[in-house]
Amino acid sequence: MFLLAISGRLAFLPARPLICLGGISYPLYLTHELLGFRLIYWLESAGVPPWVNVAITLAAALLLADAISRLVERPAMHAIRNLYQQRVVSRHPV
Repeated sequence: MFLLAISGRLAFLPARPLICLGGISYPLYLTHELLGFRLIYWLESAGVPPWVNVAITLAAALLLADAISRLVERPAMHAIRNLYQQRVVSRHPV
């Protein structure tokens, strides 16, 4: 991978969809299993064809991860950074 990266053969990696997936990777990691198993089971018992089932489950997992990232993770990181900056400034006044 390193050789590919330095030779410029991984130029496609900064593509916008991959950057978006990277941004939601942690919430996706945390939620995909529970959501996936339950939704697949429910859709299967409702008679939904397997490929449609997979597409719906994938879309739901990505949407949930994006919502968690936008509504929870990013605001929390912003608040944590602000708190940290306030503590650093109060300890080391300029």
